[in-house]
Amino acid sequence: MGLRARVLQGGTYYSIRQLVGAVIGVGGVTCLIRILGPHDYGVFASAFGVYIFLRGILQLGVGTYLVRKDGAVDDREFSQALAIVFSMGVLGVVVAISSVHFLQMWIGIRDFTAVSSVLLLALPLGLSSSIGVARLERAIDYRSLALADVAAQTSYYLVALPSALLGLGVWAPVIGWWASEIVNVVLTYQRSAFRPKFYWSSALAKNMITYGFGFSSSFYIWQARSLVNPLLVGRYAGAEAVAYVALTIRIVEYLCFIKTSAWRLSIVAFARVQGNTCQLAKAVSEGMDLQMISQGPLLVVFGWVAPWIVPRVFGDRWLPVLDIYPFIALAYLTNALFNLHSSVLYVLARNLRIAIFNVINVAILLLGSSLLVPKHGYVGYGIAEILALTSCIAIHYFVRQRVGRLRYLPALAWYGGMAPSLFWHDLGIYSIVPLVIVVAWPVTYIQLKNYVYLLGAWRSM
Repeated sequence: MGLRARVLQGGTYYSIRQLVGAVIGVGGVTCLIRILGPHDYGVFASAFGVYIFLRGILQLGVGTYLVRKDGAVDDREFSQALAIVFSMGVLGVVVAISSVHFLQMWIGIRDFTAVSSVLLLALPLGLSSSIGVARLERAIDYRSLALADVAAQTSYYLVALPSALLGLGVWAPVIGWWASEIVNVVLTYQRSAFRPKFYWSSALAKNMITYGFGFSSSFYIWQARSLVNPLLVGRYAGAEAVAYVALTIRIVEYLCFIKTSAWRLSIVAFARVQGNTCQLAKAVSEGMDLQMISQGPLLVVFGWVAPWIVPRVFGDRWLPVLDIYPFIALAYLTNALFNLHSSVLYVLARNLRIAIFNVINVAILLLGSSLLVPKHGYVGYGIAEILALTSCIAIHYFVRQRVGRLRYLPALAWYGGMAPSLFWHDLGIYSIVPLVIVVAWPVTYIQLKNYVYLLGAWRSM
């Protein structure tokens, strides 16, 4: 089976996992937030934002080093990588737990210190699972990775929901997250046949960390986005506002389930053709088309039916989600268009350019949220997300500079048709006209037919 077919197969497995995960997640989070309510969920979301930020930066890019490295990677290297991330996890626990009290003083959310401290204790465990994930990704074994992810997500709700029903409140999702991290690390190691042993080589560790620092320096900046909701929205609008933003982001992420799999697969696929700029440009162009076709319609349709779904599914207490959804959905739709730009720059080791893009994006989001959230509440965060989209100009320039001209049509045409439709409740029925035109465009039918053919091709191999 060729690389393209293997990537499509792996992408299909992982996209199915994302779809199954979305179904489980929607059902689970619906039940959970109806039991907890906006305040308790907001406290958890604030603490979880800090946890995700630290978990992301403390990986040091070691997992990506393992996936991207040319040639074979033996068990000693995987064991060395595990020693690095586990050590960083322990260090992160010590430093973070000693600092969360000051964060609570800043945001003023009750119980933040206690909830954050218990979550942060899971950092070494969560970081350790990244090595098993890297081993599966390197083998393009997305079937096993999908099974592990679904099992971990299922265990989260199997533990969190009964705990919530027993009246544990904000602690229910904390206990559930611990359960999911345990399941994830056990299954990824079992499915990857990795039996870790202690191994340390200063030279090897230096190589990993040198690359990892270059990768992570840009990733650190992007991960700072996860702190904007708890630290700025929480400070100026309260725990309930954090919950509205967090739930909206969760909904949009479920709808954009293909985005994550596409990014992860692209790192593997682009690494195999990194010496051929023509193939890279073609792959990024095709990826943009596929991202728009696969994600845009889901975001638009949900936006249309949300006024009927949100109160019936989540309850009237969550109606503010309707106000911020179009902004978050547009931000994710735009980022999907440029999703593969960052992965190709990572593969080509153009980490400084990604760092510049991330600095611009996060700086605009931080500045916009600082100015707009005190005046407009959680909607101010949504407006800041739209302002941050101007940073995409920079990443387009960097990719074109490295791999040449990209083909943006028909992706931009589909984007232009779908973006106004997200705001149809505010703009009126005429905002749907561009979408109707794009749907009737013959190129749309041709591209859909082409991708259906490609997906069928690998199944017959």
